[in-house]
Amino acid sequence: MRIFDLLKRAWFNLMRNKSRTLLAVISAAIGFASIMIMISVTFSVEDKVINKFIEDSDILTINANKKEHSKLDVSLALDTLKSIRNINGVSSAAAAGIVEYDGKISNLNSSDKPFIVAVDKSSLNKFEKDKIIRNENGVLVNKSFTKSVKIFDNNINIILPDPAKPNKTTELQLHIDETLKFDKAYLIDSIYKNQNGDYPPIIYLPMELTDKIINKNFFMKYCDYSIKAKDIKSIDYIIEELKSKGLETKAIYENVKSIKKTFYIIKAVLGALGTITLIVSAFGTMNIMNMAVIERKKEIGIIKAIGTKLSTIRRLFIAEAFYIGVIGSVLGMLLSYILSAIINKIFRINIPFEVFDIKSISTLPILAILIVWVITIFITLIASVSAVNKAVKTDTLSALREG
Repeated sequence: MRIFDLLKRAWFNLMRNKSRTLLAVISAAIGFASIMIMISVTFSVEDKVINKFIEDSDILTINANKKEHSKLDVSLALDTLKSIRNINGVSSAAAAGIVEYDGKISNLNSSDKPFIVAVDKSSLNKFEKDKIIRNENGVLVNKSFTKSVKIFDNNINIILPDPAKPNKTTELQLHIDETLKFDKAYLIDSIYKNQNGDYPPIIYLPMELTDKIINKNFFMKYCDYSIKAKDIKSIDYIIEELKSKGLETKAIYENVKSIKKTFYIIKAVLGALGTITLIVSAFGTMNIMNMAVIERKKEIGIIKAIGTKLSTIRRLFIAEAFYIGVIGSVLGMLLSYILSAIINKIFRINIPFEVFDIKSISTLPILAILIVWVITIFITLIASVSAVNKAVKTDTLSALREG
């Protein structure tokens, strides 16, 4: 029998019992849609959450620190920075730490005590274009500092208790070389905006200068290192090297890996549940196909009696199962799009604001649709094996007698 005639005959057989065929198709469609919806939600949320992480921060950046509860050896911190820059795969590295000081700044006309941040000089000179340290005691300040302190001749006077002379003070004079254009806290995450949404006054001074003027009332307690990798492939190696130096690390890349791992587990579980649903629907298809064999037992006996090959009978029932799988997949795809639109509509109504900029919680990737389509047809064909074997093994004489 030619393929066209075979397909035509298979379609005719299915249409003879439309209700039974419809049940089989609906069963396959539900299985298809259940997998697609389960996967689509996790794929969509995963992509948007990860993209949000990448947008909000540089995925190639690694933060490292070794916090101390006493004075930090600034020279050691600078040596550590140098060794970090020598790690293979490191594109750039900077060191920064908040300076603790038991003193006050003269001419302060604000209740906010200025923060003093020590940064290695090479990094400090890269904060903003043309904003660099030019003098021996030169520093950079943010705009909030110039608003909070009355500045004379671009000098900052920090009055510190004199450790050698009780009840007396010593004066540390720094020179403002540049005022930064942006108020944000560079390299230091622990400096937050105030209730008005403004950053506090900040003084940035070279870490090398801090090493010279350090005393009991003026010291850097800890140091943060901000490292940028050349590419994603280098990050794991850099992190291992940093840990070998006794540094604690934190990287957006690690968060992304953790998120991907979590979503992988979720997708595996939901995919398994969807597959179980599809297998259950396959049992329904199997029962329907077996019923078709029983009802058409006389017909099978006749076509075998007139000499029809067993391979032709086998292909005929496989073609019927193929039709069910294809039509079920098409309806399943349509059902998936409808359910996806409903889910997104409910999501937007109940969550009027954007969570991670997610405007839709369910998307249907074309590749996933094609894969599930193939799986649905494959499982439907597997489900027809029992019916095909029964049809082939049907005894011709007994089939004709029962008719």
